[in-house]
Amino acid sequence: MRAGRVASTQPWLTLADWFSLVRIPLGAVFLFVAQRQPLAIAVLVLAGISDVLDGWAARRHGSVDEPHRGDWLDPFCDKVFVACMLAGIYVAHRPPLPLLCLVVTREVLQVLSLVVYKVSPTLRRGLHYNYRAHPLGKATTVAQFATALALLFDHPLGTPLALVSGLLGLATVVLYLNRARLLAREAR
Repeated sequence: MRAGRVASTQPWLTLADWFSLVRIPLGAVFLFVAQRQPLAIAVLVLAGISDVLDGWAARRHGSVDEPHRGDWLDPFCDKVFVACMLAGIYVAHRPPLPLLCLVVTREVLQVLSLVVYKVSPTLRRGLHYNYRAHPLGKATTVAQFATALALLFDHPLGTPLALVSGLLGLATVVLYLNRARLLAREAR
């Protein structure tokens, strides 16, 4: 162990982390079952349950008040699952690509924000981003899942739900960027 670091009594992966990580293999499974609606829906339900349970486990075991691996692991697992989900839907149902782009608005903008952050030495100095979820981000995830269901069933609500996902995703990224700006201001 390096000097100056304190040994942690917390396990390397918490129960909340495991619930988050479940979404990665579920995403892989979704790729193979997207053309079979009952199985695809079952995978979506399991992924939704894992998302709820990781938050529950984090709150129950006290890891929501302190910086924790789950702060970035949960959204990472969400993004992997959403990417797999949309890839599976595209291969199985061929919805218009602009609809899928709307669904991943949040993810695309967050990745772009991260790239800008990583290449800008000015931003990296003193700016530590808070990855914690916000209700608007959770609403975006719910809208993405609803859009996925509509696209799985080739339902006409797919288009308006994709628009809602895109708008919520944009609002979420604006909120997260504002959070980062406020954190940077506090650090100065």
